[in-house]
Amino acid sequence: MNDHRATILIVDDEPQNLHLLSGLLCEEHEILVATNGEEAIKRAHYETPPDLILLDIMMPDMDGYEVCRRLKADEATREIHVIFVTAMGQTSDETKGLEAGAVDYSTKPISPPIVEARVKTHLTMKHQFQWLKLAKAQVQSAEFEIAATRVNLRNKIDAISQEMESYLLQNAITEDMVRAYETLLRAEERKVLLVESLLLLINSRESKLNQEKLKANEIENKYVNS
Repeated sequence: MNDHRATILIVDDEPQNLHLLSGLLCEEHEILVATNGEEAIKRAHYETPPDLILLDIMMPDMDGYEVCRRLKADEATREIHVIFVTAMGQTSDETKGLEAGAVDYSTKPISPPIVEARVKTHLTMKHQFQWLKLAKAQVQSAEFEIAATRVNLRNKIDAISQEMESYLLQNAITEDMVRAYETLLRAEERKVLLVESLLLLINSRESKLNQEKLKANEIENKYVNS
């Protein structure tokens, strides 16, 4: 879907865990590591932030819950997906992690196929959401420009109509003048119809994008709750 090598930030205070996860994911992704919460937050604010964070919960000074809450409270990092990777496997722990803003949860000892599958799933969803966000912005921009063009054309038609009516009132009317006047108005009306057709097409595409977004949300909820 995307040739870009995603960047994954792995946060854990245990060197062996960092080594295990880094070795598992480094062939397909760029890897950053952090051994504590403060370092994790700093790395999340790099000029090119990570696409995904694998975050341990039990760390000294600042636990993973607090790290996640701070990331989600900051506009610059709130859209980074966070997956907790921890030995804490109680349902209450998972619930607390999801409430803090994580998108998923994986328990230790890790299962490489499960970690790889969840990383792939959430990176794919991130790319989908980025595409949807960009596409929606482009559609809204085009819709605004076309709507403005429609207003300008309508104003132009009204101005032409008024000028022609004023001229015809003050001068002798000939059939050629009438035909020219009607031809000009029809040409401008066709432009308005074209613009309106473009608006309908844009609205249709925006509706389709919204449907795709709902579908993506359903997929995300499925994996978050699995």
